[in-house]
Amino acid sequence: MTTTFAQSRRDVWRMGYWQSGPAFEINFYGGSLQIDSLPSSNMMSMYIEDAGICDTNGNILFYTNGIYIANSLHDTLLNGGNLSPGPATAMWWDHGMPSTLGAIALPDPGNSNQYYLFYTNVRMSDLACDTLFMAKIDMTLDGGLGGAIIKNYPISTFEFLSGQLSACKHANGRDWWFVVHGFNNDIFYKWLITPNGIALPTQQNIGNTKMYPGQSSFSPDGEKYGCYDNHYELELLDFDRCSGMFSNYLNIDVPDSTVTTGGSFSPNSKVYYLSSRNYLYQADMTSSNIASTLDTVAIYDGFTDPYSNQFFFQELAPDNKIYITGFGSNHYLSVINNPDIIGTGCDVTQHSIYLPGRNGGSLPNYPFYELGALGSSVCDSLPTSVQDLIYNNNEINFFPNPTKDAIYFSQHIDGEIERIEIYNSQGQKLITSNSSNKKGTYITIDLSNLSPDFYEAVIYGINSISKAKILKN
Repeated sequence: MTTTFAQSRRDVWRMGYWQSGPAFEINFYGGSLQIDSLPSSNMMSMYIEDAGICDTNGNILFYTNGIYIANSLHDTLLNGGNLSPGPATAMWWDHGMPSTLGAIALPDPGNSNQYYLFYTNVRMSDLACDTLFMAKIDMTLDGGLGGAIIKNYPISTFEFLSGQLSACKHANGRDWWFVVHGFNNDIFYKWLITPNGIALPTQQNIGNTKMYPGQSSFSPDGEKYGCYDNHYELELLDFDRCSGMFSNYLNIDVPDSTVTTGGSFSPNSKVYYLSSRNYLYQADMTSSNIASTLDTVAIYDGFTDPYSNQFFFQELAPDNKIYITGFGSNHYLSVINNPDIIGTGCDVTQHSIYLPGRNGGSLPNYPFYELGALGSSVCDSLPTSVQDLIYNNNEINFFPNPTKDAIYFSQHIDGEIERIEIYNSQGQKLITSNSSNKKGTYITIDLSNLSPDFYEAVIYGINSISKAKILKN
């Protein structure tokens, strides 16, 4: 395995909660922590959901709270508003979405100027998710500030746990495994993201049925996956970066009666930390009996400001320390200063980082972008045909999506579109267009007579068939 720490895509943590002092960002550029307040006029409230990405020099490109996307100037990204339309976003529009790890940004392996942003809705009845969305951001737009060329593209309508979007670099050091756990089942859904686009999902049944939100993450070396949820269960699995398969499932019941959520791996991937409200635990991942190593390394000291600063979400930072939010809106972060050390030598300092504004419990959902290829691996699992893809990055371009009236299709590579068919969710063909196009021209499909709903477009080329999901507003 190779790791290139010169890349700094996790350097800026954009945080700050609704009407609780100034918004702010934590910057780890150069390996040291710096906290800067932001103008109140550019206040994006981060309640729980928090995701973004920096360039390889550590400059923030864009970020989101699940309601809208902001650019590096903290203004709404071009076409970056109105994410995941529905009752939850209408309710939480001024706070930010309440999903744990409800969004994640990944570089497009095939285009250095473009990025995927994945995010979910929230179902008000049980806070589960039933639609996974994608936005595609092109940083060449709007004078280099970027713009969303695709938004609210429905990748899946499976039922998911609230948030918990995770990702790990493929063993080839280029592609990505994107992973979500199903709701009220034992299914992991996995998408492979390559220069060709987003592959159709694969499913793996492993572990216990899960219904409760928590914090999930891959280890920095990509070989482990952990999730600690608020039902007092720690789940640990091995992960194969080549095949995308989980194995060696381990469930550990944690003897704690308070609400639980936070979990993270140490920089060397050999120690796992989990937090309840009142206790911070540590587990030795190198032990043959991991459950027996579960140890308390810190107990909440009762500090309030005026809300309690109990332990909540965790994040491993570029400075190789783990930062922990308080439970509720507060001004402080706690820190594990030496997380590779077993025992109390890991040095937990509670409420030791003061924040200029209150934080609502959010920490950015950053995968380990710097993880490199496995030197001994020859695997390169790329889809070989258009039919393998749920989103085709090279063949077909279509916009806008969602749309109110018309949608436009074009072919990116040499060749022609010969026919386009539009189907409803019951599989009924509603529209057939026999118009053809050549590279650089567009076919227009009028959808104005269709009711608001999800539809599927089937695009027939000379030697290929592609499918695209369309949302009609």
